Amino acid sequence: MINQVPTIDVFEGLFSIIAAFLFIIGFSLTVLIYKKKKNLTTVFLMLFMISGFFYSFSNVFDKFQLWEEAEEFGHIFIVIFATIFLIIGLVVILEEKLQSSERSHRQALIRANFYKDLFSHDMSNIVQNIISSLELYFSDPKALEQSKDAIKFLKVIEEQSSRGAELISNVRKLSKMDESETKTKPVDASTILNDTVNYVKRGYHTRNVRIHIINQNDNTIIYANEFLTDIFENILINAIIHNENTIKEITVKISEEENEITNFLKIEFTDNGKGISDTRKNTIFQRDFNHGIHTSGMGIGLSLVKEIVESYNGKIHVEDRVNGDYTKGTNFILKFPLVS
Repeated sequence: MINQVPTIDVFEGLFSIIAAFLFIIGFSLTVLIYKKKKNLTTVFLMLFMISGFFYSFSNVFDKFQLWEEAEEFGHIFIVIFATIFLIIGLVVILEEKLQSSERSHRQALIRANFYKDLFSHDMSNIVQNIISSLELYFSDPKALEQSKDAIKFLKVIEEQSSRGAELISNVRKLSKMDESETKTKPVDASTILNDTVNYVKRGYHTRNVRIHIINQNDNTIIYANEFLTDIFENILINAIIHNENTIKEITVKISEEENEITNFLKIEFTDNGKGISDTRKNTIFQRDFNHGIHTSGMGIGLSLVKEIVESYNGKIHVEDRVNGDYTKGTNFILKFPLVS
């Protein structure tokens, strides 16, 4: 028994030497980090490494019986060691909260600038189009009274006014989604889709629009909210206004897609419009806060759709109606988790 005690002490002493060496390396690395990133966390981390080194060093003296008071000295550094460790945890939490607050304020400022740029860009175009139409109309009102051009100019004013109203509505909805989490509840997507289709048909009754719904699924209950109407409306209206054909055909197919985790309600909006090129397919769902306005017209419609879909844990992407030929029209595919 007497011969075994020194062996244990020697082993623990060697272990303490290794620990002290590792603390020295850790301290050196922390100093390098501090030179690049000066913050309180790094400072306390250096103190943590120093106290760890002294504790290990005192343990070496104790195990090799080189200093009688080494054990008491080690106990002091255990307290210091634990205290600094606690402080590091508190500092990390406080710094994270501070950084999170800074990020939130920075993002809010970026959003505010985005909305400002959006309004100044798109509203300027809208107002300019209205002014141009009015100037042409009033330049010779008598000549235009019996002319079809008068109706055309008034139609431009009407369309631009609608664009302005839609822009304001979209920005308001984007802002609302940014401010709080979206609350959802079980809703019947088929019922909402039918109501939206009827609304769009009434609004564009002069455009020769034909919308067909093919429902292949009995269960169409998903988690959503009032924004689901905006999703359907946006896609349908885009399919109409970006279609130069005499007859604007839109087919909406509802089906179910099985998945290992959950089943999805799949809704496809297929049109015979002018289509979307492959390069634009990668950008039509983007709204870029950090780089200003890149698109002409109202570039937040589909980005709003994407955000709403994703808030429902859904997915959206666009394909060519005819594979390999985007000029034949588009197929917007939406997938929503079904309520079982």
